[in-house]
Amino acid sequence: MGFVTITDVTVTRDLGTANVYFSIIGGKKKLDKQINIVENMGKRLRHQLASAVVLKYIPRIKMIYDITPVKAQKIETILKIIEDGRS
Repeated sequence: MGFVTITDVTVTRDLGTANVYFSIIGGKKKLDKQINIVENMGKRLRHQLASAVVLKYIPRIKMIYDITPVKAQKIETILKIIEDGRS
């Protein structure tokens, strides 16, 4: 599996759901499988959180693949090509 990075977390107003955005660096061959594995970790993470933290309600954790780093890399590549063309 590639290196998983949490890029953002948002919580709904009622604190019922936490949206955890993540990206995966490396391991592009099996990216779909890796995304599926991380997305399914939400339930296990919620259970571990419930064991470690005393709260009246533990939010449902929704893992969402964040494509922002992929888009940023594409933009960076395009800008590099433009810059090299001007040199």
